[in-house]
Amino acid sequence: MKDCEARPATHWPKYEELNQFAWRVIFPGLICCGTRAPILFSCTALNASSMVLEQPAKLTFLSWSGKGKKKQSEERLQSLLRHQHTALAGHRRQREHKRAQRDKADPQASVAPSNSPGQLSDLGTDASLSLTWSATPATSNHLSYDFERFPSPVTVLGTNLFDSVHTNGDVKLSKEFQSVLHDALLHQWPAFALGTNEHAIVEVRRAAFSTSALSPHTLFAIIYAGACYRSYFRNAVPGDNLLQLQAKQQALACLREAVQQGKPTDEMLMTIALLAIHGSVQPLKRPRFTAPLYRDNEFYSNVKFDQTHLRALRTLVGQRGGLHELEIHGLSNIISMIDTFQSLMCLSRPRFESLYPAPALSETLQETWDDVTWTRFANQEDGFQFLDTYDDGFQLRRIICQTRILLETYSLFLRNPRQAPDLMLAVHTRRSLQHAALMLERRAECLFEAARVATIIFLAELGWTLPVVGGFQDTATALLLRALKECRLQQCWQTHPDFLVWATVIGGLAAHQSPRLRDFAELLREASMPVSKDSWLHVKSLSLKFLPFEYELTATCHAFWDEACDPLSSELVT
Repeated sequence: MKDCEARPATHWPKYEELNQFAWRVIFPGLICCGTRAPILFSCTALNASSMVLEQPAKLTFLSWSGKGKKKQSEERLQSLLRHQHTALAGHRRQREHKRAQRDKADPQASVAPSNSPGQLSDLGTDASLSLTWSATPATSNHLSYDFERFPSPVTVLGTNLFDSVHTNGDVKLSKEFQSVLHDALLHQWPAFALGTNEHAIVEVRRAAFSTSALSPHTLFAIIYAGACYRSYFRNAVPGDNLLQLQAKQQALACLREAVQQGKPTDEMLMTIALLAIHGSVQPLKRPRFTAPLYRDNEFYSNVKFDQTHLRALRTLVGQRGGLHELEIHGLSNIISMIDTFQSLMCLSRPRFESLYPAPALSETLQETWDDVTWTRFANQEDGFQFLDTYDDGFQLRRIICQTRILLETYSLFLRNPRQAPDLMLAVHTRRSLQHAALMLERRAECLFEAARVATIIFLAELGWTLPVVGGFQDTATALLLRALKECRLQQCWQTHPDFLVWATVIGGLAAHQSPRLRDFAELLREASMPVSKDSWLHVKSLSLKFLPFEYELTATCHAFWDEACDPLSSELVT
């Protein structure tokens, strides 16, 4: 740490003041963390002097002690906490009163969902009323985002949260850095939690703060990631790029010094992970959603990973002995997410094992099902029986079956969110299924390969279509198109017409923003059914035997079908 003292980019707040910051920012705010309700950011003009750390002064790292006479600042802190507790109690009483009135008006709303088994308790499967409502897509009219049931984070946390975050002398974190750190812990870090419930978000925030208190490079990496996150969800503000650059440079400077000490630590891995997944934000598309899980998915789908940091991360985790050797709460989950998502972008095998097996997650989802869901699932047709003749065919059919379980759970969530499990559990299940599908080897058999790639595309686009970033669509459509053309050469359209229509539409779904869409449309010439706009409902019904064109996929699949029908219909007329 001596080298850090010599340069302004690495000044670090005292442990005492960070401890005060924790109690004033992290822990008081945890009461309302389950909502993750978006707040308006204060977008003031930035300048270089307001963001950089001031001139260096020799720092002394002191352990905080509560012994002795309390300082005035500590007394003010205790007073603030008492006021916050009083305010929270008032808000809680108001919420309980509103909830009682709502439950009285609608007795079905008070039905509590089932708890998950103990081995998966860390995933936050106890879905309280705040969980599913807080994850509602902004575009849904029947599931509006319930802002009234929780106090505003600004109201709970107060307005002078960072007054005590300073170092000895005149050196201190800039107010803009403090603001970004606050917003990152409040809004961004719940994306890394194992659930949307309060306990899961408490744990991941506590882990982020405690790690940054021990590691300067992790602190500045959190600030850098938070700056990227915040800039994506607001209009461009002068100085945003400079703020990101300064935070990243400071993180790298301290990280280089830490690396020289030898053995990779959990703190180093967290820093490298944050730098890897915030390589560059693509502001080509503005956010479509306001609900947290949807916003997070869209943000990280619009970020290009830094491949240098990603390779270093995978290597260092391997040196540590794998994900299960990591001790910081949630770190193994973060790295597993990164590994699976990066593998999805290039359709390669993940480097690390899946932390949570898809079969166990699927069983947990089914524990919350009602009779309607069980009936729907039991009456499904299975058009993938032909896979039994292939090696790995059983594994692929099992993945497809578990995907149907995920779909039925999502349908339950849309129909009755209070009965459904924590939506984050569904997100983890989808990721585990993606991992399992990516682990299957590519095969020469064209029908199996078409089913494998089409299933991966479906799992990638399910719930919300991926922005065209990272090369996934290009790689996936190239592989699927090659398999479908081979199916045409082997005259598989005569033996498996329904499956090939379904797989071709899945290819059109992934290629909807690329020139390759025309190639998939040409394949429909082989279809035995009429290829016309009037036959769309039949095609949608046909998809129920495989993986359905429902939810957010419906519009894009329908658009592809109509676009494919135009040239084919005109040729029939002539």
